[in-house]
Amino acid sequence: MFFKRLGDLVIVAHFLWIVFILAGLPIVLRRPRLAWLHLASLGLALVINLAGWYCPLTYLENWLRSLHDPDLTYSGSFIVHWLEKIVYPALEERQLRLGALVWVACNAVGYGLWFRRRRRARA
Repeated sequence: MFFKRLGDLVIVAHFLWIVFILAGLPIVLRRPRLAWLHLASLGLALVINLAGWYCPLTYLENWLRSLHDPDLTYSGSFIVHWLEKIVYPALEERQLRLGALVWVACNAVGYGLWFRRRRRARA
């Protein structure tokens, strides 16, 4: 039971990480010191999706669940297993990966505008 609960905590952490990636730019606009953490998260998401890998949290969650009951594990990514069922029921994994890449690109544009505005304000 202990490992199942740890797996559940990893799911929560994974979900919060995804929410931070999705909503990080507005948060950074209010708390600029979080910019580097958000940029690092976006960079990791970019590398993971370009390489076709799964998030390390997916592997950790599966490993913890397998210690409790191997039938609780799943193959594939966290996004495909959980969020696809809730938000994207008809999308394939490659579409989700493309969406993640587009989101990173949109954030890159947002950060570019934010940095430019900050540079102009300092000048």
